Amino acid sequence: MKFLGVEPSLHIGSTVAVVGNSPKVLDEERGSEIDSHDEVIRFNGAWIRDYEINVGRKTTIEIIGIDIAYIFTSPYRRAKKNEQENNEIR
Repeated sequence: MKFLGVEPSLHIGSTVAVVGNSPKVLDEERGSEIDSHDEVIRFNGAWIRDYEINVGRKTTIEIIGIDIAYIFTSPYRRAKKNEQENNEIR
């Protein structure tokens, strides 16, 4: 499958597991099932270490919201209330 309007081009396999961050994913041992997919999509830096039996090990696509993206930038910078300061950070 190809996603239109995404640059650079994004092609994904025929099977996809979309894994949410709810604590409910820890209620079942689905790690092997999740990892069996061609692609595994996760969100906002989901913690998988120590939970592999429940959520798997594989991540092929990570989707991160802009407010979380600030945490992953170096140096760490939080979004500001003032839009001018946000533009300087960007």
